[in-house]
Amino acid sequence: MRRGLLIPIAVAAAVTAFATAAVPLFIYTVSLAAFGLPHVIAELRYVDMRFRARLTRPLLGGLAALLALLVITRLAGLCGLPGAERAPLELLVLVGLCVITLPSLARSGPVPLALGALVLAATGLGCISAPATTLVLLAVLHNLTPVGFLAERLRGHQRQRALGLCALVFGLVPAVLLAGLPQTLLARAGWTWTELSLLSAGGMNDHLGAFVPAAWAGAPIADRLFTTAVYLQVLHYAVVIHVLPRLLDETDGAETTLTWPTGRRFPRALMAIGAITLVGFALSFRDARGAYGVFAAVHAWIEIPLLLLALTPTLGRRTAGAT
Repeated sequence: MRRGLLIPIAVAAAVTAFATAAVPLFIYTVSLAAFGLPHVIAELRYVDMRFRARLTRPLLGGLAALLALLVITRLAGLCGLPGAERAPLELLVLVGLCVITLPSLARSGPVPLALGALVLAATGLGCISAPATTLVLLAVLHNLTPVGFLAERLRGHQRQRALGLCALVFGLVPAVLLAGLPQTLLARAGWTWTELSLLSAGGMNDHLGAFVPAAWAGAPIADRLFTTAVYLQVLHYAVVIHVLPRLLDETDGAETTLTWPTGRRFPRALMAIGAITLVGFALSFRDARGAYGVFAAVHAWIEIPLLLLALTPTLGRRTAGAT
């Protein structure tokens, strides 16, 4: 990551933060409609090309079986299974995904094993005590996964610069948004339109549940948490679609589960998919959001065990091309 990109990225992050503070519902609905599914496909392509060759066949089979259960659970939700019953089932799938990584983590040493056990314990506790809240918090935290992918991929000074930049755009800026400073400045100037939306998607209260636990919906922090999460979501989309594909090299595609488009065909395919999904969301935001949730759940859940497995010696021996 070149030094010359620091100022443009910082400016882009600041502009995104203020735009999100001014029109959070507009940014949430339009970015989800246009970039939600393209980012899922781009992320799945990245993890397939980057990690597939490092997975043993039994481990790959276990991951596939558990993700199939996740898809079935999501489809059951579309068919009427209440969220209160679906949430613990989804978290049980995540528990299983964490469990099957433990043998590899144990072979790599006490620190990776301890981290895997911590993630497993937190997921299990959330499944037992507050499954719905845990799912919402995981949805927010998922937006930080590009930081882990950058840390895994880059080395040396590039990694230091990238993580320093991530501390700014994924850490400091969200903290400022959560404190409500941009919102206050824009409100005083009369430049906030919290209910503005290009799509017929309802009001902001109809979407708070995407990033705000139900128990917090009436709290003063609810709107700020939603705005902060929307900002992180846009950042997540940007890194996944525009940055991660550029970090892949020829060795990453040596073995993949699927045959992915290469060269200019892939970004063109993402643009076409984004245009189609934007139309779908415009026609029926609720139905499109439900269908998108099936794909989103798969790509979000698979990344947790893969990021854990990145700590194992097998993965660690494969050095990145960028130094």
